[in-house]
Amino acid sequence: MRANVLYRFSIFADFQFITYNKQNIIKLLKVFDNEEFLPSVIQELLPTGVIAQRIQLIAKDGFSSITFLSERIDIQIIASRKEGFNNVEIKSNKDLLANYMKTIYDVFSDVIPEANRLAWIVDYVNFELTSEQKSLFKNRFQKELPFFKEGETEDMLIRYSAKKRSSVNNKEEVFNVITTIGKWLTNPQTELEIDGYKIEYDINTDGNNKKNRFDKESFDDFISKASAFQEEMNKELVYNER
Repeated sequence: MRANVLYRFSIFADFQFITYNKQNIIKLLKVFDNEEFLPSVIQELLPTGVIAQRIQLIAKDGFSSITFLSERIDIQIIASRKEGFNNVEIKSNKDLLANYMKTIYDVFSDVIPEANRLAWIVDYVNFELTSEQKSLFKNRFQKELPFFKEGETEDMLIRYSAKKRSSVNNKEEVFNVITTIGKWLTNPQTELEIDGYKIEYDINTDGNNKKNRFDKESFDDFISKASAFQEEMNKELVYNER
């Protein structure tokens, strides 16, 4: 069985001004009032060696969060069920993450810069596999290393990366398209014990371009393009597991 268990949307720029203080927390809780987020603090180690306190909003159920770091903002949703998100929730997640990020831009509209990089991460887990399915899956990605074909794999981490040209709001961009495959035992956030394989798709714009060029109107188009890459890879991977 394959379950879609995580979505994360990240933007990158200088966000040092979103400091951990009462005023910023009140602003954020007010606009996310219907979402029942709880304020928390997260420590960030800066390049200078200083540890800074940053804002993190965590949903009461613990399955979604918004994290404000000095150079990035991460919005994440985790599935609450072992079976992962259904098709309706998958569509909803894409819209929700984009709208959350747009709301943040509205809150700090007078000072927030355009982002210089965008990232979209989606996690799947393959579990409840038969011994034959485990063997097929393992051999598919370890065929170049015969040593590891024999016996049970205790750990595995394989990473594929490529650059693809696409566009965001009709402006050409270089996308990093990354797939990471590894052995999965337990999800520490949901405490679900899963003996299987984790597949992570990470699609992001090229970090070498430091220009601030992504406004809030770019988010939907980026997520649409990134999702298309992710879904294409997912179909290929499902086919090759058979």
